[in-house]
Amino acid sequence: RIKIDAVLGDSRFSLEGDIGEPDRMEGVSLQYALDIVSSEDWQQLIVSDDQEIPAMSASGRVERDSDVWQFDNMQWQLGSSDVAGELRLDRLRHPTTIEGSLSSDVLHLDELVSLDILEGQVDALLPSSIDETISTYGHLLNRLRHLEPGVRGRISYRADRVEAESWPVTMLDVQAAGGGEQLLLIFNSIELERGLL
Repeated sequence: RIKIDAVLGDSRFSLEGDIGEPDRMEGVSLQYALDIVSSEDWQQLIVSDDQEIPAMSASGRVERDSDVWQFDNMQWQLGSSDVAGELRLDRLRHPTTIEGSLSSDVLHLDELVSLDILEGQVDALLPSSIDETISTYGHLLNRLRHLEPGVRGRISYRADRVEAESWPVTMLDVQAAGGGEQLLLIFNSIELERGLL
């Protein structure tokens, strides 16, 4: 039986559950909870600069049965953005399969872009105008992208409110599915500042 409670400043981490075979990480059944409440605590954890990093909380359950990992009851928040849902990683199948369903009440892209670790990566994905959004996504509801070979699966994601000054999308509902070397993006719906697409 494992039980860990750690404190750093005002931040806390807890882990409780079982690992049947610790040397092989088999028979895993763990509940975790993490709360990082200040930039000062972040700086001690990741030895960062004086960059302002928003508070973060994360909780959920991790289980492993043979080569199948299950991540349930995920409740994550970074600053104003949140994500909840579940993921399943099956390495018994060939190729490896990942499936899941994720959702956000709020996706605050401006806040995420401001972080050094994401700056440029998120920006590169954002069209700069409604016209560009329509031309980029509107007539291409199914788009093919390269996917890491040897992985396949399907993940759905919905953000009920998207906040971004440089992006006119206010709501997003998308699925990503693929296998081999291709990824299919299915845009179920996109809500723009001027209406629904």
